[in-house]
Amino acid sequence: QRRVHGIGSALIYAMTIFAYSFPLTGPVAFHDIFKCKTAESKAMLEKSAETRERAGKMLAAARNSSPGVSYEPLISAITAYLPHLFSIASVVEGAAETRFFRSLVFRWRASLGGIPTLLGGSDADMESPNHHFEIRFILLSLGYAYSNEAGSLMQRASVDGGDLDEPSKLASQHLRTAAGIFDYLADIEARQWTTLPVERAPELVPAVPAALCSISMAQAQELAVRKAVAKGTSSSLIAKLIMAVHNHYVTAQQLLTQRLSREDYSNLIGSFREYVRVKTVITKSVVYKLMGTDSKAKQEHGKAVAYLQSAVDLSSTVRMSADGGLSDMKAMLDAEHADNLSLLNSYASENSRIYYEPVPQASDLILPEPKQILDIVPFVKPEPLYRHIN
Repeated sequence: QRRVHGIGSALIYAMTIFAYSFPLTGPVAFHDIFKCKTAESKAMLEKSAETRERAGKMLAAARNSSPGVSYEPLISAITAYLPHLFSIASVVEGAAETRFFRSLVFRWRASLGGIPTLLGGSDADMESPNHHFEIRFILLSLGYAYSNEAGSLMQRASVDGGDLDEPSKLASQHLRTAAGIFDYLADIEARQWTTLPVERAPELVPAVPAALCSISMAQAQELAVRKAVAKGTSSSLIAKLIMAVHNHYVTAQQLLTQRLSREDYSNLIGSFREYVRVKTVITKSVVYKLMGTDSKAKQEHGKAVAYLQSAVDLSSTVRMSADGGLSDMKAMLDAEHADNLSLLNSYASENSRIYYEPVPQASDLILPEPKQILDIVPFVKPEPLYRHIN
């Protein structure tokens, strides 16, 4: 993402939208599983199987997508399958007389986390006869697609060098839509299937989509921050906006580290864990820096030094490997830390030579109240195309 320079000579606010990989699945021939007597019912089931297969093939293709590629075709394919999926769910749930030629089994290979090594490690397939297993992976995939499309939109706009206003609006809409999907999974869907298999991918646990919801809302708010920076908004207001971003990442980190078992957390892919951890720290560091530049503008020189010292202390605590798959984020972190150091040295030098103001303790510094300006776009469950088969 393009780095944005704004307030005074200080602010650098760069953002990265995490690029999700996609789960994989094989075809399910619904028309060969359910017993049906009419040609109409068989045709409906065949259409459902065909629509699912198309979505599955596009998920496989999206796993190897190039940076900046459009995910709109994948979003359309998954969206087209949803009414069929909830039709199958209605048939299974609502028709006691439903008969099967053979067992209904869904197979998926996770992408955000592995499953325990006793099943073969992170590359092993999982299977379940429960249609909620299918619903969770399909909706996770749709949320990932919306989020990735937001990242691609911003990447394409940055490469083109054009105005970022319209792409930012659409990217924000996509991220808030993804947040609504993840929120549905963490809340409503979580209550539909509470007895999860012991051998599972961690993203099936409701805490993970809840964290994904917070991450998506943080990223949407970050796009608003970029726009505010470009407009020359005051550092005090931007600090409030970024404080809200920070709180979203804190929520995500707490959900992942406190609501998941140690095994589930360790089975999440390392780059995702690192992304959340680093964003949690770096957003707070930016808030401290902004409060420092704001204090400097108000001629509160000792306080400015204290805020910048806290920013440096935070940004220096984060270590990222160069080959961890988050190279853009490492560059962002390195630039942020260098900027913090430069400002701290400048402010401290001036204060010691000219102003002689006392420097408060870090514990005496006050952080701004968060200002959240965006809302989740709720996921609306589609109506089934059919509720029973004949």
